Amino acid sequence: MLGWLLASIDRRRRWPANYENRIVAAVAGGGPRWFKTQVAVVTKLHKAGKSLNVIVDETNLSKRIVRTIVGREHGTDRTTKARREKIEIDKSQRAHWKAQQRTGDALPKRVADVIETGNALVTEAKGLGRGR
Repeated sequence: MLGWLLASIDRRRRWPANYENRIVAAVAGGGPRWFKTQVAVVTKLHKAGKSLNVIVDETNLSKRIVRTIVGREHGTDRTTKARREKIEIDKSQRAHWKAQQRTGDALPKRVADVIETGNALVTEAKGLGRGR
């Protein structure tokens, strides 16, 4: 039993120091983590009108990373597009939901109209029984 415990401790020592934090970060947000300074430099150069190739040469980042950083500003990077496609609802489904919502919103008025009509019929019917 003690051997199992020592082996477990030994395995634990081989893990990176912040292994749990890395897992939590990956689950929470996922994706690569660039230095804030790198992102700031890339956005500054992009706003200055530099092309992607010039930014790649000046920052020594890959073109894919530069394209992703620039795309995240406008929501046009690969991951954002893929996430939007996963959660995008088709137009027919959206129209169906809107129709259901309009029907549900109109229900209280329809119920009030039916109750009012029913009360009017009851008051009218009260006089019918006495006419005999």
